[in-house]
Amino acid sequence: VSLSTNTGLEHCARVHLFTSFMPHECIAYSDFTMLPWSALIDMHAVTRIVPVIERWDTSSAWLKNYLNISRPEIAVLKDSLPYQFQFYDDPMNQRPLKEKYLERINIKDVQEELGSARLIHFGSLFATSRLRLKSKVNRQIRRDIKERMIYSNQLLLDISRSISDILCGPYYHGLHLRLGDGEFETSSESNVRLVWWSLVTGLMGLSIDEAHEVEARAIRWNASSRVEWPTPPPVIEPSEDPSTGVHPNMIPLPTVDVTDTGFPSPGRSVLCPQHPYSTSSNLTRLNVPVYIATDAPSPRTNPSLSIFLRTLPCVFFLSDFEPQLRMLDAVKNDDDGLLLKPFLLPFIDSMVAAMASRVIGTPHSTFSRFTVDVMNRMYHGLPIIERGEHYRGHHTRGDDGDESSPDS
Repeated sequence: VSLSTNTGLEHCARVHLFTSFMPHECIAYSDFTMLPWSALIDMHAVTRIVPVIERWDTSSAWLKNYLNISRPEIAVLKDSLPYQFQFYDDPMNQRPLKEKYLERINIKDVQEELGSARLIHFGSLFATSRLRLKSKVNRQIRRDIKERMIYSNQLLLDISRSISDILCGPYYHGLHLRLGDGEFETSSESNVRLVWWSLVTGLMGLSIDEAHEVEARAIRWNASSRVEWPTPPPVIEPSEDPSTGVHPNMIPLPTVDVTDTGFPSPGRSVLCPQHPYSTSSNLTRLNVPVYIATDAPSPRTNPSLSIFLRTLPCVFFLSDFEPQLRMLDAVKNDDDGLLLKPFLLPFIDSMVAAMASRVIGTPHSTFSRFTVDVMNRMYHGLPIIERGEHYRGHHTRGDDGDESSPDS
C-alpha cells in the first residue's frame, strides 16, 4: 500500500526530455495520478456531516507521525475478496446477504468488539449495496453524503457547461455507455442494444413496432423474415418519482419543427452531424440531440456504437468538442508533474451526459449509477435516487428500503 503513489518518482515526468530510455521504475508512472478529493468535490460540505482527514501518504509511518496512532491501536477487518463483507446497521434485520457477498457483519458488533481501537481499518467498501441500512438517521446521512459527492471543480464545470450549451442544454438526451473493459467489454453488444431500445422507446417515444423497423433497417435484417428478428430487450425504466412516476420538475423536451440546420430548442439550434429526419417522417422524434459519454475508443468509427450513428442524426461525443477541451492541455498535478487531461476527460464526459434532460446508463456500472442517480438529479434540482426506493421495473424496493435492484 505504501508504494501505491508516485511519491519519490517525480523525475519520471521529465525523463522524456533527456532520453528515449525509460527507467524501470518509470514504466507505469503515467498510468495513474493521485489527487485529493477536495480537487473534485466540496469537501467542506462533506466534513459538516462527518469529520474527514484526507490522507496522501498510505504508509503506516504516516499514521504514527501525523495521527500518533501506533500499530497496537489499529484494528483491521481484513477481507480477501472485493465483496466479502456486507454491513448491517440493525442486528434484527433478517434479510439475507445479497448474492455476491460472503459474510455478514453487524455494525453494532464492530462497535462492541473493536470499540477500544483508535482506528478501525476496513478493506474494500466499494459497491452501492455494501451497507444495509434500516435506520432512518443512517439512511439520511448516506443520502446527504451522496448529494455532496457531486463534482464541484470550477474548471470541469465551466468546460462541461460550455459543451452542454452547444447542445442546447438541457434539451438533449444523455447516455453513459461503459464498454471498454472487463465485463462491460464482454457484454457490450447486449448493453448497447438495451440502451438503444431504452432511448428510442423510453425517452423518444417510438412504439415497439416503430423501433423494431428502425433497428431492422439499420442492421439490414431481411424485411420478409420479420419473425426471425431478435426479440426487443426489456428496456431500462427512466428515472421516476416514487409517487407520480415522472417528476413534475423534470425538464421537458420541446415539440419543434425540424429544419436542415438541425434541432432547434427555444431560441437556439444544434447543427447535427447528419441530415435530420424530415417533418414528413414519423421519426422526427429521433432528431433530438443525443450525447454519448463512453470509454469506447474512436466512438464515431467504433462498430459497437454503429446502431446509434445509423439511426440517430444528431449524436455527439466528447471528441467532437476539442476546442472546449483545450483548457485542460496545460493542467498538471504539481506533485508528480503529470498532465491531468487524460484523467479528467471521463469526469467531463459524465458531467455533460448528466446535464441532459434525461440520462440512461450502463447496467451494473457504478459510474453510470452516479451519473444517473446523483449528478443528473442534482443538476436539475431534483432529489437524488436512492436505488430501490425511487425505481420501478428493473429496480424494486426492499422492505427495509436499501438497494435491492438486481445489479446492486
